[in-house]
Amino acid sequence: MNMALDQKWRDCAKYYPGRNHVIDECVMFHNRGSGGKVVFWDTRGFEGIHEDEHAILILRYVLEGRIPPKCIPCVLLMSKEIIKKRYHRVADPHRRIDMVLYVSDFTQEPETRLMGLLAQAMNMSKIICVNNVPIISVVTKSDNLPEDEVAAKKKTSFDHYNLEYTRLEMELQSLSKRQQKIFDRSPKEDWPICKPKFVNNYRCELEPWNDEPLDPSAVHTCQDRDATFLAIWREIVSRTAACGGSNPRKRAFSSASASRPLSRCLPFRIDYMRLRSASF
Repeated sequence: MNMALDQKWRDCAKYYPGRNHVIDECVMFHNRGSGGKVVFWDTRGFEGIHEDEHAILILRYVLEGRIPPKCIPCVLLMSKEIIKKRYHRVADPHRRIDMVLYVSDFTQEPETRLMGLLAQAMNMSKIICVNNVPIISVVTKSDNLPEDEVAAKKKTSFDHYNLEYTRLEMELQSLSKRQQKIFDRSPKEDWPICKPKFVNNYRCELEPWNDEPLDPSAVHTCQDRDATFLAIWREIVSRTAACGGSNPRKRAFSSASASRPLSRCLPFRIDYMRLRSASF
């Protein structure tokens, strides 16, 4: 994602070798002129939480901005009752998650449990913008598989890599049987969800003793890859309320967020037909 913007390799996220649970700030782009920035929260380990209700509560409070990221290691040791008592009344809209970028490895089986936990956390929230938080699902490493195997997986299990599809399925379960039948009659192509994006990542070898890039200058830009990543950037901006975007599902956003100019997040215009005409 960063290569498509800067045209050079730069580590944005920390690796934290040995840590099972991580939620760490990753600044992907910072516009010092206008003060806007794009911040991703790099996460891992939530699928390892044994009890589903415990994991759902933590994920829900993270999405709602109630739990500061630095408190996650302590929260993992708390019971559900203590978490509710300590963080139920905490409200910080600036920590609230504006969008979920869900990345899957196409060479592995889909993380159905984690996707189910995330979907339940969104659906159980009492904050409307969390119920309807935009989701972009991305599938990586498809270039490591033979073309026939990729085509077969697209036909049989492609939807299982789509977090938005999982959330919609769980929403349907809460409807009456009559409503479910009406929805089931409509073809999946008409459902208000976006298909996962296929990307081939840039790769940089790491030093085995410190996890630093071995030779960043050896990573060269590729227009085809950049076109895919820039299209994802564009969708992030167009679907995120904090950037002034809207959503196919007609999500409810505050007027203050909706009035925020798009340029404060990604302050450039890009001609996607001619990548060289990009101006920063």
